[in-house]
Amino acid sequence: MERFVEEIISKLNGVLMGDFSLVPVNAQKNNDITLLGIRFDKKGEKVSPIVYVEKYYEEYIEGIITMEMIVESIVKLISEKRDVEDVVRKLQQYNLIQYDLVFNLINYDLNREILEERPHKKFMDLAAVGMIRVETRDGLDGIVYVTHNMLKTWKIDEDTLFEQCMRNTLHRENHSILDIKDIVAKMSVCAENEIFQEMMDDMFGDDKSFMYVLSNEKRHMGANALVNHTLLHNFAMEHDSNLIIYPSSIHELIIVFEEDFRFGCMDPDMVKQINEEQVYREEWLSNSVYMYDREKEKLFIYQQGEPLCNNLETERMAS
Repeated sequence: MERFVEEIISKLNGVLMGDFSLVPVNAQKNNDITLLGIRFDKKGEKVSPIVYVEKYYEEYIEGIITMEMIVESIVKLISEKRDVEDVVRKLQQYNLIQYDLVFNLINYDLNREILEERPHKKFMDLAAVGMIRVETRDGLDGIVYVTHNMLKTWKIDEDTLFEQCMRNTLHRENHSILDIKDIVAKMSVCAENEIFQEMMDDMFGDDKSFMYVLSNEKRHMGANALVNHTLLHNFAMEHDSNLIIYPSSIHELIIVFEEDFRFGCMDPDMVKQINEEQVYREEWLSNSVYMYDREKEKLFIYQQGEPLCNNLETERMAS
């Protein structure tokens, strides 16, 4: 991988003609992931964009893309990040970003190290951390995690941060619980086809749906809908059932009714297997199964799953 990065830097230097000083960097991300990237330093600018290269490496090894295609893509990315300094200046002023603050949920045990740098609240086996949703002039969506140093810059305490994050999460994320049948139908180009409709009937039947998806409007970092107790309570009361909730990923969760859970739905071992085989590691949330009890009006761990660090051990053994 290091030689791969060196080759990219060499090619970029020939294209950028000294406009930037290119530096290889390692950045620690969620879920014990370290990404290798290239930092683009430019004289006179305080902020340096970083481009991560793992995705390019995998496609390069598989022969999907060439080195020339990689360089062209990175040059385009850097041109799109030209307004990053404007974003950073905005991030330094609390009054400009306070309405962009929301909670994001990540696994607590697997992220203990980075949580030392981030204000957070323990939430079952998860951590609710402050996150800023940002958008550049080019319309590129991004996120920035709140750190203790940012609180010092803003001159606010953790309680103020958490109150603002909760307020925005509940009122600006547009959480919803959608029937999985409707989601599958909308995703299919065959939705109006009679054969497709027959197949859907065979899969799901005509009765009430057995599965729902809980997320936010953008379906990005939508697991924060778990903190929306009003939404969960109203849905549970409407259907006269406690809710079993599976942590599909950091983006969305799966809901089934308690009575359906007792007839062969997934247990934590199956959740672990799905995480390992079907979910990107950076999107893992938990191996546990949760329940919302409508009478107690409480969300809690219903079946405790193995720590996500065990998933990493399985992954390393497999490789």
